[in-house]
Amino acid sequence: MKYDKRAGHRERGGRRSPGAVFILTFLLVLLAGGIFLAARCATAGEEPGFLSDFDRSGWQEGAAAVAEEPIPDLPGQREDAGAEGKTLPEQMDGTKQGDGGAEDAQTNLPAAGGEQGGTQAISVPGTGGLVTFAFAGDILFDGNYAVGATAWNRGGIRACFDDAVWQTMHDADVFMLNNEFPYSTRGTPTVGKTYTFRASPDTAGWLGDMGVDLVSLGNNHAYDYGETALLDTLDTLDAMHMPYVGAGRNLAEASKPATFDCNGMKVGILCSTQIEQMDNPDTRGATEDSAGVFRCWDDSKLLQAIQETKQRCDVVMVYIHWGTEKEEKQSWWQTSRVQAMADAGADFIIGDHPHVLQGAEWHGDTFVFYSLGNFLFTSRDTDTGILEITLDSRTHQTAQIRFLPMLQTNCTVTMMQEPERTRVLNAMRDKSTGVRVEPDGTLEKQ
Repeated sequence: MKYDKRAGHRERGGRRSPGAVFILTFLLVLLAGGIFLAARCATAGEEPGFLSDFDRSGWQEGAAAVAEEPIPDLPGQREDAGAEGKTLPEQMDGTKQGDGGAEDAQTNLPAAGGEQGGTQAISVPGTGGLVTFAFAGDILFDGNYAVGATAWNRGGIRACFDDAVWQTMHDADVFMLNNEFPYSTRGTPTVGKTYTFRASPDTAGWLGDMGVDLVSLGNNHAYDYGETALLDTLDTLDAMHMPYVGAGRNLAEASKPATFDCNGMKVGILCSTQIEQMDNPDTRGATEDSAGVFRCWDDSKLLQAIQETKQRCDVVMVYIHWGTEKEEKQSWWQTSRVQAMADAGADFIIGDHPHVLQGAEWHGDTFVFYSLGNFLFTSRDTDTGILEITLDSRTHQTAQIRFLPMLQTNCTVTMMQEPERTRVLNAMRDKSTGVRVEPDGTLEKQ
């Protein structure tokens, strides 16, 4: 806010005294500062002091694409975090930190998308014949944005979750989320793209810390720094034996499912992106001989992949990047594709990209959860959660589907408490069709 420093300095019939000028100027400065802070908080949708650790003076508002603002350096943050040659502290080296101390993270898991993994099924024994697949939405580890910088400043990713959420992630037999950025210090940002993300490869170790078993790369930010950074991402995940789906060095790899052997029951998970609804998008689709993501704007290849996966698997899950950002109601581009995927053999369809929660539906025997929203992506107050799908490997039937409401706030995800938990479940009930939402978050077919 600008004002004329000369205004109000003259009195009727003469000049004001120096003391009066000082006091008036001081009061005007206080008033201007108050108005400025109020305007910033109203624009950001946050209360003053929402991020007390940050110097908010350099933040940019109105981010249409990601509901997040670039941030300045934090106290104690490494200079030029994520730039060429920079590394993270030793505790972020990829070892899985749990209650029992450090252990090798994901060393027994082949890479579902990479050449090292091939088509080998990942063994998931479960407990008593029950196997739980848990799904979350978008994450962002870029050190130039709030979550990545905060995790570094707090000493690791563990500080970004409360105990209940941390335990939920680790209790799942298979935990999957969307990796909305490449792991690389190289590449060139996409020209003309408003938001381009990239995180240091060292932060990939945070996936293991979180208990992640499978990551989605099928999104509109995996190619933000071009083919070089995407290939670095694949190499980084392969090296740590972290399975991924939705992108690859060629179309065969990008469209390959991750396959899990659950006591003889085979579960296949595919991943694809419908975003950038054009023939030649910024996020390049994989081809027979070039790297990229598995696109499904034209869904013919995805339907073929679902059919082929169904021939080899008892259960097929599709994790898909689709929808419209900030829209709580699913779009026609989502709903119009569901029946074809169900007919092709998809038993579960789990979506993300809108950055907000959307509702659930049943299409015959196919369960659809349209959007899981952000998981750990922004500093703002955001409703989020984890979707748990528990299967009985003895009968190949669904034992339970449950949504656990959580809150993303101040770069931390916490298990939601009452009355907010009931508010979110009521909203889920209102947004869903053919689904009965129970007070414990169980989603049953009506």
